[in-house]
This record gives sequence, structure tokens and C-alpha cells, in this order.
Amino acid sequence: MPLTYEALGLVPGREILLGAASGLLRSIDRIEVTGSADGSTVSYDAEVRLRGPLRILDPLLRPGFRAMAGRAAAGLTRALSARPPHRSTARPGTPAPSGGTARRPGGTP
Repeated sequence: MPLTYEALGLVPGREILLGAASGLLRSIDRIEVTGSADGSTVSYDAEVRLRGPLRILDPLLRPGFRAMAGRAAAGLTRALSARPPHRSTARPGTPAPSGGTARRPGGTP
């Protein structure tokens, strides 16, 4: 079920609180970033609840909600672990050279 999220709160460079709702459920997601000299850690927490009279089914559906959160966290991990593409030093509007291979930092194609 696709959900459209809106930002409910933001602490720049540290945390964002997102909310989404449909006729069936409500979700509140918190993404928090903490950093040190060794790197950054991203934590993701989601609270998904059924709405209205369906709330009584929350305990039965909790394993499915956990699986959904696990997939979201895995996708976030993949996205954050990916190496960024090589940034061009060309000015906007300058044609890219043809042929050749762009290299990422570290020398790997």
C-alpha cells in the first residue's frame, strides 16, 4: 500500500520525524543520525498502527509490520552504503566527453 509521508519535525543534520496515514493505518517514522570521528550511525524507528475499529487487530498484524519495517531499514542501509557516483567538475551545460569511463573515488569504475 503506497503511503505519502509528510515531515512532522526536523532537527537539521540530526533527526527527521515523518508521518503518513491511509484509511487503514497510520505510521510515524523517526530517522536519527548520530556522528563521531569514526563515521555516522543512522537509526530508523517506525510505529505502524491500524486505524479505527481495526486497531484490535494490531497484535495479530505486528509481525507483518515488523517485516515491513525491516525491509525499509534494509533499503535505507543499502542506500547509505552505496558509494556516491563520481561528481563531474564540468560546468552545467558543458557536454560530457564521449568514450572513456568515469571513475569513482578510489579508482574503481
